[in-house]
Amino acid sequence: TKAAAAFALGSSAVGNMQVFLPSILQALAADRNHYLLLAALKEVITVHASEGRDFTPYLEAVLRPLSIECVSAEEGVRNMVAECLGALVTLHPDLLLPRLVAMAEKDPNDELMRWTVASALKYAMTGPSLLQSSLPALLPSFLALLADQDLGVKHASLMMCNAAVHHQPLLVKPALQETILPVLFETCKLKVRLEGCSRGGRGEGGSKHTATQGRFLSAGGRDQKSVQPLAFAPRRRRLT
Repeated sequence: TKAAAAFALGSSAVGNMQVFLPSILQALAADRNHYLLLAALKEVITVHASEGRDFTPYLEAVLRPLSIECVSAEEGVRNMVAECLGALVTLHPDLLLPRLVAMAEKDPNDELMRWTVASALKYAMTGPSLLQSSLPALLPSFLALLADQDLGVKHASLMMCNAAVHHQPLLVKPALQETILPVLFETCKLKVRLEGCSRGGRGEGGSKHTATQGRFLSAGGRDQKSVQPLAFAPRRRRLT
């Protein structure tokens, strides 16, 4: 399959970076197969990260196409970029983290870039401890994404916090009370609103609804919209 071919290309590139990596980066400049080429690049980066290999000679060359694809219209491509950036953070945290902050703050109208930055940090949280890196000092800049007006960015930043709490709790512990928990409580708050026609019209008296961001519930509790804003919170099921 194509995915297997991308994996094989990335694995081959690790053995001969001078030959294969320029070919991958050159192909990324074309206008097709970005997802598969990024999958191959991710394999290159993750192997270097897992085996502790030095990636410094290739860092700048790799960051150029990644910074371009950060704002791709395809979510799958952006997600693959985020995985690559997250792996690079585990290799060079003090170099990558300030760049991610700059990318997130560069354009207030570029929600795709902020989504990719939050997702990249989510993947980085699952790697080695970042407690001794520059991340504790830069963490407030990333947590500011929790207050983003774009729901996609807010969801990605919540996923970032979820990964941090599970994998690196000491890193986010100082920010729990003042920053993370208030946002969680506000996001989960149910909002009651009255909807209906004016007096004399059809449906006089209106109807009462309970709503959350991304999900809509009627007063009787039936789902009106199946979107789950917090995909990482599993539903409880009763076993009989």
